[in-house]
Amino acid sequence: MCHTEPAYSRAMAALLENLDAFGTAATMAQVLPVLHGHSYLDIASMSCQEELDTLTPLDMEPLAEVPGNKTVRLMVECAQPWCFDLQLYDRRVSTPAAASLLDVLWAATAQDPHFTFDTQDTPQGPYLTQVLGLEARQEKRNYWQLLTAPSTPLLTSE
Repeated sequence: MCHTEPAYSRAMAALLENLDAFGTAATMAQVLPVLHGHSYLDIASMSCQEELDTLTPLDMEPLAEVPGNKTVRLMVECAQPWCFDLQLYDRRVSTPAAASLLDVLWAATAQDPHFTFDTQDTPQGPYLTQVLGLEARQEKRNYWQLLTAPSTPLLTSE
């Protein structure tokens, strides 16, 4: 059993001291598969199975910069009945070729002082809360639909 191994004791102590750190969906997703059918209290009596040490650290190199620029069409529409115009913004924005969605939004503010947006910091990264005065509000069922191309959902911020 690995209960007697020092690494097990250190891991247990770290987990039990930081239970409040598992309050977000992303962090819970890391722990829940191991705890399937168990609670945090069961950890102390769990036995470890002998496994080969197959985990090796990755040498994370920074992403290579993509040379050049690209022009992105940034369109903001409001499908709510209280919006006077369906299309609130439709402009081409020049950005570096490897720009993320957040980079495109920042570039739009630099190129057009009337374009505004706001984000909120979350454990998963910035959360888009407002664009051109329109707010994403769960209690009002106002949500963002981020698309690339005509109707393909944007699955990552790139």
